[in-house]
Amino acid sequence: MNSQKTMEECRRYIEAHLNEPLTAEYLSEKFGYSFYHFAHMFRAYFGVPPGVYIRILRLEKAAQAIEQGESIARAGKDAGFETQAGFAKAFQRHFGLSATRYRKLKQGGNQSMQPQIMESRKIRLIGYEYAPTGVDALNYCKDGAYWSNIDFSQYADYHNQFAHRGEIGVWVNPNETSGELSYFYGIVSNRNEPMPRGFKELILPDAKYATFSIESPEPFSTTQLAASVRKMWQFIFTEWLEERKIIFEENKLCFEYYRGKIIQVFIPIK
Repeated sequence: MNSQKTMEECRRYIEAHLNEPLTAEYLSEKFGYSFYHFAHMFRAYFGVPPGVYIRILRLEKAAQAIEQGESIARAGKDAGFETQAGFAKAFQRHFGLSATRYRKLKQGGNQSMQPQIMESRKIRLIGYEYAPTGVDALNYCKDGAYWSNIDFSQYADYHNQFAHRGEIGVWVNPNETSGELSYFYGIVSNRNEPMPRGFKELILPDAKYATFSIESPEPFSTTQLAASVRKMWQFIFTEWLEERKIIFEENKLCFEYYRGKIIQVFIPIK
């Protein structure tokens, strides 16, 4: 029996019967294999166990239905989840946000999920760099809006004076050995402006970017804004880059740009 052909038939069968009870044991019997052999063959072919694969397809089907306007309860039921509580827990674990929040983001909310593609000329920044502390390195999805964790008291006057130019939070990677990210936060500066004591200069080179916009919440809330920025990072790196097959330009820098009520996340692309 051709195992590759069997696995493709199995995949098509699962996709067509997602709203029905499906188990690895049932599928092994249907396609004529022992449970043990089928489980190993399935994992070798798809990279995950049958149960995980089925759950992922169900969640993706439900997410697509929610995006198209279906109610959350109906989307979960039609995708084969027996209980709403089970669906909610699985959705949160897989996508990193609730189904309700996912629907709001897809329908607009305070974030634009459709980016603009633009070319940006070199930008000079004056600011300060924060290296990760503790055992965990920084990452885009978990530590977006890292400024919300920083004490700006020693820099407040300088930033308040020039914040109208725009403030930028940049993910930088100064450690060539560990590869750990650091966070640089600074103001947009002209070429000849002197740097205050204790500040650093960072040059963002010419690059092509996909830019995602976020509106400040009304009434303004630092906590809510930071959460929205983190969700945007999460969406970009767990969904958008994968779905669109966009090539991330690893030699350039990602950054957050704050100016007035609009915040933009810049992702360098090829």
